[in-house]
Amino acid sequence: MTVLNLSVCKYWLLGVGLLVSIGQVSAVQFVKAPEISKNPNDRVPLAAVLSFETDVPVSTLVEVNDGVKSWKIDFPMASGKALKLPIVGMRANRSHTFRITVKDAAQKSLSHSQNLSYKTPELPNNLLDFPQLKVHKVEPGLQEPGITLMTVRRRALGRSELMTAKQRSFTTGWSAIVGLNETGEVVWYYNSDSRISGVASLANGNIFFHTAQFSPVEIDVLGNEVRRWGAAKGPRPMPPGSIPVDAVTLHHQPEELPNGNFLSMEAFPKTIENYYTSEHDKNAPRATQIVMGDQIIEFTPKGEVVWRWNTFDYLDPFKIGFDTFWSYWPIRGFPKALDWSHGNGVHYDKRDDSVIASFRNLDAVIKIDRKTKEIKWILSRNVGWSAELQKKILKPVGSNFQYPSHQHNPRVTPDGNVVLL
Repeated sequence: MTVLNLSVCKYWLLGVGLLVSIGQVSAVQFVKAPEISKNPNDRVPLAAVLSFETDVPVSTLVEVNDGVKSWKIDFPMASGKALKLPIVGMRANRSHTFRITVKDAAQKSLSHSQNLSYKTPELPNNLLDFPQLKVHKVEPGLQEPGITLMTVRRRALGRSELMTAKQRSFTTGWSAIVGLNETGEVVWYYNSDSRISGVASLANGNIFFHTAQFSPVEIDVLGNEVRRWGAAKGPRPMPPGSIPVDAVTLHHQPEELPNGNFLSMEAFPKTIENYYTSEHDKNAPRATQIVMGDQIIEFTPKGEVVWRWNTFDYLDPFKIGFDTFWSYWPIRGFPKALDWSHGNGVHYDKRDDSVIASFRNLDAVIKIDRKTKEIKWILSRNVGWSAELQKKILKPVGSNFQYPSHQHNPRVTPDGNVVLL
């Protein structure tokens, strides 16, 4: 909506006549001058907050300079009432100066640059609280523009199932998301009190990640929690404030769909008779076992599950792979449960409305038609698959080919290839 700010009309009395002179539309005015202050959320200490107020809605341009580097931040049109805008991209332990320019709907502008400065804090120097990074080589032209986000985790030494309570808390009770600029310098980071698995940007510009509490979380760039979801049927209580999802678990990294919903892995237990007791000895005695298999689910922002694809319905649980008997699920609240499929990544391919999923312990990447739920192809060695599924296995091209093993997190690149970790 366009808002016009008309100056006060001036009235002049000339003889017996009245002459009215209507003033021109005035430029935007600051009702409260801009200020730069520390981010009140200590989880993101390198960010700051720009506060000001104007008499009309404005768009805002912030020019930042730290004495060596300079950059611009554009904010779209917003109400001028008590604006608080996030400032990110600053390096640690540096003084920054700011020039603020606002424009109203008529493109009339006003700048402010007097005494606007802010010094960022130093990075933590304790290796247990923050990664100590060293950049050995930089090729900015080969990197994606903007800030690159990565997750950092820590782990106590030893096998998971043998950890003490203190070791487990050390391992699962901390994580960080670190943002690097084009030269590999830290310009943003977020401290979490839970182990994080994967991070991505949402369409609205917020940051999305998954925690060890079976809980995906959305935060803004100042680290404020916007939404979080939880597995309503899980073995442990959902984190406070969670939107319940009809699932036993939510694990690895959910992904936002173009329709605003989310794809996620959900593992759940199934009791299977006459199942394996060893992944090495085919003659080992059989037993009734609790087996964890995956569903791929689509859930709405309100937590409603609107689509499912169940591995037990489409794959053979008696085809097993390495790590079936490790402690992944027992330490996550499912005693004695075996790890059959270990889904560890799901991705939507908008080119043909399909889903690409990685199943680590099967050493398989599978593409699924979202409408029919039929398997389109399988990237895997031809070992242990049924005769019907063998028809879906991709054939290698050329002699220099190696099948993936214990792969992770498939993604379709802009040129149409699939990249795996």
